[in-house]
Amino acid sequence: MSIKKEVQIEIDTIDDLLNTYGNLFEKVSTERPNSIEIPALASIIQSFYTGIENILSRIAKKEEIKIDDKSSWHKELLRKIAEEGIITNELWLDYLDEFRAIRHVFIHNYSHFYEWEEMKEVVLKTEKTWDKFKKEIFIYLKKLEEE
Repeated sequence: MSIKKEVQIEIDTIDDLLNTYGNLFEKVSTERPNSIEIPALASIIQSFYTGIENILSRIAKKEEIKIDDKSSWHKELLRKIAEEGIITNELWLDYLDEFRAIRHVFIHNYSHFYEWEEMKEVVLKTEKTWDKFKKEIFIYLKKLEEE
């Protein structure tokens, strides 16, 4: 399967995820989520960012970008993909790195310890992050077609 098809499958899956929970994102943009919605949002954000990492990992493999197999590989993936010019430093540092850090907290904590104030900013910029990410990935895929 081509990289373009692999990436498109991931994009479609993330689009579906965000569409499925669009009402929840809309709700929390104006009111505080309850104790059930906060862990639900954490799970959605974890899935969202995992999908982004899947896309970047596929691109890294295609581009033969070596990512060390160590505990900090998530951060290294973002850094190296940005260094290669596949995504911008702005997308890496101002958007994706925040999702990476928040995802790490979600994975290593019990769900009843999640704090809305700690995750609110990231949750509320999910749509903007996704739009920026897709735009940059589509630019990368277009360049592949031209090669």
